[in-house]
Amino acid sequence: MANSGKLKGRLGLILVIGMAIALVGLGLVRRSRIKDRAAICGRWTELSAAVAAQDTVAMLALVAPARREGFGYGLRDFVSPLGPTPTILIFDDFATIWPDPDSYLYQTIPIGHSFDMVRVDGVWFFTGEFQIN
Repeated sequence: MANSGKLKGRLGLILVIGMAIALVGLGLVRRSRIKDRAAICGRWTELSAAVAAQDTVAMLALVAPARREGFGYGLRDFVSPLGPTPTILIFDDFATIWPDPDSYLYQTIPIGHSFDMVRVDGVWFFTGEFQIN
């Protein structure tokens, strides 16, 4: 019986330590995502300024180096300033931004124009791929 109490105590301690580690991990991931989100929004602002100025050199510099050669400038027809609540999904070194989404269920399912991005050497670039909805 005494061993059963010790086992429960150890399991409880392991559970508490596991939860603490998970919470710290989630906090670090969230902090990283906030930093990535700010960088992506900044790149979008640079792109919309380049499009407004009709600066194709600046616009091309925002496209991933490996994608510049085949880049078509059709993207510029759909670029506008960020809306009040842009939606950004980040998966490791890939992201999709909906700069001014129409949404269903309050940002749960983003609908609207979306633009793909890739992180190269720590810097976010546009891939030149986009979905027009």
